[in-house]
Amino acid sequence: MSGPKTHGFVLCVIAFAMMVGCIESEYGDNDTRSGAFEIEMDTRYESKLRRKSDREWFKFTTTHGSETFDLIEVEVEALDSRLVPRLDIYDTDGRGVGAANASEVGGSVSYAFATRGDTFFVVFSGWDLSKDEEHGSSGAYAFTVRNLNANDAYAGNHSRDDAYEMELGAEHPGSLVSPLEADYFFFTTNHDEDTWDVVEVSLLVEQETLLARLVITDVAGNPVHISVSEGMGADLSHAFVTTGGTFHVRVSGWDPERNRDHGSTGDYTLVARNMFENDEFAPNHSITDAAEVELDVWYEGAIVAEEEADYYRFTTAHTAYEYDTVVFEVQAHDPGLMVYIELYDQHGNLSNLTTKASRPGENAELGWVSPGGTRHIRVSGWDPAENRDHGSTGAYRFRVRNLDQNDPFMGNHRFEHAYPIELNQTYDAVLLCIYETDWFIVQDVTPGESYQVIAQARSAGLALNVQIHDSRGELIHAARAGSYGGSVVATFTAVDEAFVIRFSGYHIEYNVDNGSRGAYQFRVGLGD
Repeated sequence: MSGPKTHGFVLCVIAFAMMVGCIESEYGDNDTRSGAFEIEMDTRYESKLRRKSDREWFKFTTTHGSETFDLIEVEVEALDSRLVPRLDIYDTDGRGVGAANASEVGGSVSYAFATRGDTFFVVFSGWDLSKDEEHGSSGAYAFTVRNLNANDAYAGNHSRDDAYEMELGAEHPGSLVSPLEADYFFFTTNHDEDTWDVVEVSLLVEQETLLARLVITDVAGNPVHISVSEGMGADLSHAFVTTGGTFHVRVSGWDPERNRDHGSTGDYTLVARNMFENDEFAPNHSITDAAEVELDVWYEGAIVAEEEADYYRFTTAHTAYEYDTVVFEVQAHDPGLMVYIELYDQHGNLSNLTTKASRPGENAELGWVSPGGTRHIRVSGWDPAENRDHGSTGAYRFRVRNLDQNDPFMGNHRFEHAYPIELNQTYDAVLLCIYETDWFIVQDVTPGESYQVIAQARSAGLALNVQIHDSRGELIHAARAGSYGGSVVATFTAVDEAFVIRFSGYHIEYNVDNGSRGAYQFRVGLGD
């Protein structure tokens, strides 16, 4: 069976008038600090105090280095029923570290202290229990000095430069063995610097002796969070919203009586994790990183940071030669989110179309009429108190859809795309946008013959404007309604085998074309 090494004392017998037994120490002249005998750690030694006035000095160096902390235990037991062993510990500068004595004759005593690795001195003597003073007993004793290896697997992580790298989501059991100790860790989020997410750091205190202090800093050392447990043995946690990056964590023991750092010790477990509260599209936080979405599909999104904005890109169902109404709908899932929406064109330029919910937690909808193509949408959280962007967070649901509100002739918005129609047929059409023009062509007509276009607005806000062009695009005739919601009649003579009709919405007050919109009905026939 293996165990600590043992050094003994030599028993000799000297003959005088009678046989007298004596024990001689093998540690030399170690009754002063300068003569201290150097011992090894985790080794059992035996010696004897021959007189009550004796003191024996020993020197030891811890097995751990000065870069970390550990608990050192000095244990002494009486081998003689007359001895009350006493121990005193000093550092290399002669300052007292600690002292203890047995509580009974023939007893034992131990003393443990936390320290950085260093060299120390221990002095053994005999205590007088009745007088509670030194030099009151003598006899043989045995002692051992040992490192208790009480620190954690990350020991040495007591400065920012020596911080231990954490694994996200894993438990890291730690220990503060000295009030002077602070443990440093760092971790890197598993989302990148272009993405916002929630990161949580949890400190589970395992012992009632520890009043934990938690400090989180960014990679530059700027504080992100500082807190102290609400009570001895109480846990700590902090969740914060951030873009991806590296963060440092410092754990220490707070002194509740002096209200300062470095005042308690104990075990703890540290965990850092990504909460993954962002959506599937992250990092879509700039227009160049806009996420592609399809029409008529509901998607889930999230604004996890006030500074965040989500960008989406989609292509309408109608082409660049067609007009239709497109709607972007957002349903807020969280009562604190006040949705704000902006529309951008295919080049990433902000349009003049924006909207926001009327209050937090309510839905928002942005609709517009335009030619088809690729568009970008930006969603963020509005601050109702400050009346500004970037002021609320939460989850939301959204979709984009074409309303298919144009007529069957959609795409006939240029001369060269004129839609063929027949004489004496009634047609229903719509100008969805004030900038829209509808073109129709009537072929196989007789040059020199009189023809007539009769058109009636079906929308109260539309003032119809009608132009007649020949097959080469030359203007033949023009007419417009005298009121919104009114009718117009254009009578003209054909100049060749076809003519083209152009419909648009007129703005009566401003006396300009492309100023009104709505549904209308028309018919083409022979003139009077």
